[in-house]
This record gives sequence, C-alpha cells and structure tokens, in this order.
Amino acid sequence: MKTKTERILITMNVLAWLALVGLIVQLGAILISYGVSIPNPTGAQNLYLGMNLYVLRQADFWEYTGMVAFIAFFLIAKALIAWRVIKVLSQIKLENPFTANIAGRLEQISYFIFGMAVMTFPYSAYTEWLLKKFPTLPQKYTSGDFIFLAGIIFVLAQIFKKGIEIQSENELTV
Repeated sequence: MKTKTERILITMNVLAWLALVGLIVQLGAILISYGVSIPNPTGAQNLYLGMNLYVLRQADFWEYTGMVAFIAFFLIAKALIAWRVIKVLSQIKLENPFTANIAGRLEQISYFIFGMAVMTFPYSAYTEWLLKKFPTLPQKYTSGDFIFLAGIIFVLAQIFKKGIEIQSENELTV
C-alpha cells in the first residue's frame, strides 16, 4: 500500500509529464502556424489559442519573426524546466530523499528559471517598443513571476542541502 507522499510524488510526476507534452504541443502549434504564415500572412491571425500577430506580420516580417522567436524561446525553456522536474521527481526515493544529486538538480532548475526571468527584460523592452507602433499586441511574460518561482525552488534546494547534512550526521551517529 502506497503512502500519501508516494501518491503525491506519482501524481506530480504525471502532471509534470502532462505539462511537458502540453508545452511541446503548444510549441509545435506556434511553429507550424508560423510556417504557414510565411507564405500566407493571414495565418498570423490565429497563431495559437487566438494569439493574433497579423498586424505585426503585415507591417514587418522580421519583427513578427522576432516576436515568434521570443515566444518559442519561452516555450522551449518551460519544456526544459518540466523535463528537469520530471528527472527530479523520478529520482526521489522516500527511504533516502536528501541526496546531493537532487539538491543539485533543484539548484540548476532555480538558476534556469532565473535565466528565464533575465530574458524577460529584453522581451519586455521589445514588446514595449512594438506596442508603441501596434497597441493590440499581446504581452505574456513578466520577470516577477519567474523570479518568485526561481526563489522558491532555490530555497527548496537549500533545504535539501541542509537535509543532506542532517541525514549524513544521523548516519554517522548510528
């Protein structure tokens, strides 16, 4: 019989896989829509879930390409984070949960998310610049969300590191 914690870890692993698949599907849909919009500009009217970059596509193809590239970058980064989370969740063993490998992976995830936060600054500057010319463009990413998430995961990594210390001290006393 599985404990509540084991069921939660399994559920989180399944949700991480679903997130990864969803992000890959979303990236594929945007890239296919972008490919369709190259010869046919009306394809930019509905890139994915109603995202309309038609006005930008009509005005300047390279600015449109830059916006799609930023969106694709963030989707790829999110998918890589989901993959790393899957790796962490699959390696956690409840008998010995605090390992240097897991703590290191959590720290890497926090740095990766912080890197995404840093990348939102040029994205925000680019969209602000474009919004002056095209006020209907969607704005999707803000750095605050990523910084907050990176901070939480970094704290979890530090807790895991402390858990490793305590676990090794307990092993020495036994």
